Amino acid sequence: MADYSRLSKLIGTHQDLAIFRKFASLNAKNILYMQAELIHLQAELENIELANRNSGDVQKATFQVSLFDLKDSSGTKNDLQWRKVMEIRRSLKTYSSSTSQLRSLEKLTKSRHIVRRRSSTIH
Repeated sequence: MADYSRLSKLIGTHQDLAIFRKFASLNAKNILYMQAELIHLQAELENIELANRNSGDVQKATFQVSLFDLKDSSGTKNDLQWRKVMEIRRSLKTYSSSTSQLRSLEKLTKSRHIVRRRSSTIH
């Protein structure tokens, strides 16, 4: 039985032998979970924004119109909105990366299928 090192060298030399699973169902489920998480985070941010707007605190009220003031709140007792924005940013980065990787994997699978179809019709 070939080990991973020998198998990977073989695939590296003969790329047409490469067969990789897409884990389409797991990828789809993961993306759905990330979407649900982002929807929840968005609702939390909207609630924080509303609370800040209605707080009577002049500094918190400026967060809706001044990114500088919002960022400047970092590390203070008023930084809940900024921390939530940063949490959303991290989640969006992961989500965007995951969806991009999935699209790349789908393109790779489709292009390999087209190449195989063309080569089978040529012979």
